[in-house]
Parts: sequence; structure tokens; C-alpha cells
Amino acid sequence: MHRADLSRRRFLADASRGLPSAWLALRLPDLARMHHHLTQQPVPAWGAPGRWLFFTDPQAVEVEAMAAQILPSHDGPGAREARCIRFVDFGLAKFWPEDRPAFRTGLRQLSADVRAKYPGYTRFSRLEPNWQYEMMSAMEGSAFFEMVRTYTLAGFLCNPEYGGNAGRVGWKHIGFEDRFSYRPPFGWYDRDENRPS
Repeated sequence: MHRADLSRRRFLADASRGLPSAWLALRLPDLARMHHHLTQQPVPAWGAPGRWLFFTDPQAVEVEAMAAQILPSHDGPGAREARCIRFVDFGLAKFWPEDRPAFRTGLRQLSADVRAKYPGYTRFSRLEPNWQYEMMSAMEGSAFFEMVRTYTLAGFLCNPEYGGNAGRVGWKHIGFEDRFSYRPPFGWYDRDENRPS
């Protein structure tokens, strides 16, 4: 395995542990409802123009560009490949309306910051990648950045039924086995149980 792969896996493992526990604790019942809702309904046609559940097309492009800076694709699957934007869109539309104002306000502020820093540009997604990186670095630690980061990481590692982790790329990348039932023996702790007497 390449060093870049190891460092990326370590980053994702550390980042997933760093998902704000308060955010996850508050949303566990909603994630259960999300699972139930998705098993009872046809899968939405996410991402087609005009088919977003919460975002407008331009908003979705901006959030996806931010997510792609948080989890870039250059050394493995990133936010784009995992389609994290679908998780964000679905979650905001159906389960976390309290976060909608922060996303709207944050996107308006992002557009104003782009115009102020890069005259002639109005959209973060149209900036050169190194300019996007500079802007994201300046935003790091802000409430909006942390919210986008949390949703992005959750979308990368979530059950694919929730919209993100397309093709299970997040799970594959961290080495998570996509099996929800296991057969004994499970490991070192029960190996002696299966030895003949």
C-alpha cells in the first residue's frame, strides 16, 4: 500500500472519530428514520438538474466544490465519487431543517467573499483549485466550514441508502467489510472453543 493511501486512511479514520459527537448523538434517531424512510420509498433521482430536494442547482454545485476540497479525489475516491452532496441534500430536505438557514447564510457569505477576494468571480466552484484551497483554509474553524465538513464526512462513510458513499467507496477506502452478519468463529477470543477435545 502506498504511503499516500495510508495517510489518507489515517485521515479518514481520525476525521470520522472527530465527527462532533453531539451532532451524531442528536441525529441518531433521525438516521434511523432516514433508513426507514428510504426502505419504504423509491430511491430519489438525485443529482439530475432540477431534481435536488433542498438545494438549487447552483447551491449544490457550490457545496459539492467545498466537499471536494475537504475530501479531494487526487489520491483515492473523494467526496465527488462518493456523491456526498446527495447525503447533504437529502438530510437537509427531510431530516435536519434546523441546519438549512446556516447553509443558506453560509453560501451567501461564501459568494460575497469570492467577489471580494477575486474580482470578476461570483462562485466558489468557478475558482482555480488552489484559490478554492486558500478560501477553505481561511474558513477553517468557522461554524459553516465545520458543518460542511461534518456532513461531507458523514456522507462519505454513511450507509449508501442515505444517499452518499456511492458504490461503497468510503467503506472500501477505509477497509470496512460490508457484511452485517458474521459466522463463527469470530476471532482470537473464541479460537479455543473450536478445537477438538
